[in-house]
Amino acid sequence: NFSIDLKGFYLSDDIEILEKWAFPNMTISPGDFLIIIADSKNIVSTYPHSNFKLSKDGETLFLSNENLEIIDEISFPNIPEDFSYGRTDSQWVIMDPTPGEINFNEAVNKLNNVNWSLKSGFYETPIEVSLSSEDNGIIRYNINDKPNNELFDFYSNRFTINKTTSICAYAEQEGSITSDVICQTYFINTDHKIPVVNISGSNHDFFDSEEGIFSLGPNAQSEWPFWGANFWEDKELEIYIEYYVDEKPSFAQTAGIKMHGGRESRTSAMKSMRFLAKEKYGQPAFNHP
Repeated sequence: NFSIDLKGFYLSDDIEILEKWAFPNMTISPGDFLIIIADSKNIVSTYPHSNFKLSKDGETLFLSNENLEIIDEISFPNIPEDFSYGRTDSQWVIMDPTPGEINFNEAVNKLNNVNWSLKSGFYETPIEVSLSSEDNGIIRYNINDKPNNELFDFYSNRFTINKTTSICAYAEQEGSITSDVICQTYFINTDHKIPVVNISGSNHDFFDSEEGIFSLGPNAQSEWPFWGANFWEDKELEIYIEYYVDEKPSFAQTAGIKMHGGRESRTSAMKSMRFLAKEKYGQPAFNHP
């Protein structure tokens, strides 16, 4: 139980540059708490601000002494909005935030994914699909679109599906972490001889005339290859991808997508796309047999 002079201590998110941010000349007393804002502003106001940001998708944070010896480190995962990652009972867990106070909260539970009465697949006749939550969570859904979660509708009644349709849904509940968004696609009276790829994404993010990555956008030059157009941006979108072989599912998961290719591809109506499996989307690879 003694005060610690923080001069000579460092924080970093890069193991190759442990001295990335030096603590200001300050002392922390027994029982006190120090809030550091990781926003890359590198100033000291109400709270000290580091000269780097932390990724919402997760990374590793290092605490080092004046000899650049690591004395503590923490690798944190993707943390849902309005929650924190804290140490309690010698474990690190996702919890409700308690800035400036002791971590007295228990780990926050993540809701199970929505249950579907019928799985994705190929059906010869119209079908009915119902959704349920084993946690009694509130179910929200969207049809043939995957916008931001807050734009999803509230589920109440089963769906009657008489044409090919994609439905995305998740469960939410106060005090719990929202479930993953899962999409199911129902192919009605279709016949495919080759593998099928289905992408569920935000119609706005793809096709909006101002912001969509398929569009020219407001900054495109008037002549081919339309430099400055939206399809020249290195922008990655979150999607849900399903892959079928012989009308049977091979894999389905959340992933990233971005434009791919050069001038001929990006300026064509049918554009080349790159699919990206990453840890931040829950799976670092596409597991196709």
